[in-house]
Amino acid sequence: MSGEKSKSSGETGEYIINKFFNIVGWKNANPNINYSCFKGEQHKRKEAEKNRTVHGVDAQYAYLSGLESDMLINILASVKHTKNSCYPLSLNLLVKSHIKDILDSEKCFQLSSHRKQLMTQFSGQRFTKVRNVPVLFYFSSEDATDADYISRISNSRYVHQDFDIEEFYIVDNRKLTFILDSIECLNTKYPDHDIYFHQGTSSLNHMDYDKPAYTKIMPVEYLGSPFVNFLLKKGSVGEETFTFVTLTQDEISDESLSNYIFIAKERTAKIASSYGFGFYSYYKDDHETIVNSALNKHNLTQDNVRVFNLKPNFRNLNDE
Repeated sequence: MSGEKSKSSGETGEYIINKFFNIVGWKNANPNINYSCFKGEQHKRKEAEKNRTVHGVDAQYAYLSGLESDMLINILASVKHTKNSCYPLSLNLLVKSHIKDILDSEKCFQLSSHRKQLMTQFSGQRFTKVRNVPVLFYFSSEDATDADYISRISNSRYVHQDFDIEEFYIVDNRKLTFILDSIECLNTKYPDHDIYFHQGTSSLNHMDYDKPAYTKIMPVEYLGSPFVNFLLKKGSVGEETFTFVTLTQDEISDESLSNYIFIAKERTAKIASSYGFGFYSYYKDDHETIVNSALNKHNLTQDNVRVFNLKPNFRNLNDE
């Protein structure tokens, strides 16, 4: 019976993540790919009697980065889900095993035939570098939707001490819920706008003049960020207007709102005509003074700045 429950939980988790991939623009991902292990003894599981021979990932998706010039991003996802119990909040041996498994898989993917196929798939498109990004989706349908495992896991130095890895993300209930809440919020607050993820100019991509500042494909870097920046577009070609929106897990304060306004103006001064900022903790009765103070600091008014609750309840009926 326990095996059947485990299998059902795994299938449910993979289905949820497939839907999540589609929502954030990671469409047509390759599911359940397997490839040879080239470091059998080193990658052997502790409970196994024999060396490892095969690796597998639950989903693989690649795209050309808009944040870094000439870079192909290759996401390798492992899905660990339960719908029958809550996960422990400490970094125990089970979580360590999941982390080791996906990071070991990334090492062998670099030598696999799938990597060669990936290069063929993007042949003719400009890129000179490939960055594999392992992602562990570690979540529970039994636990609270905002259950935070990442803070406990990231406090451990286990990953940094034992693995030579450039980039790695763990996505838990809280992060999944935040990203889904963000997109649902925008669809509700700005129903007549096209929604894009913002990809700003930096020292890593400043030569890509032909690339727009927005994309339908969520940059994987947002998995490790407490905020997501969006650029919303409205109007016909040649007459578009843009709204820059930041949605965040941070608490609202004079300092946090002021910082987000400063970044928004710096990044989109030449394109955005209005701004929006969404917090889970915003209520007009509690924070109107904070909002007015931040707007005054940046010589803005409520005519072109909108501050709102990311997931409103009855208290927010008084906000507008």
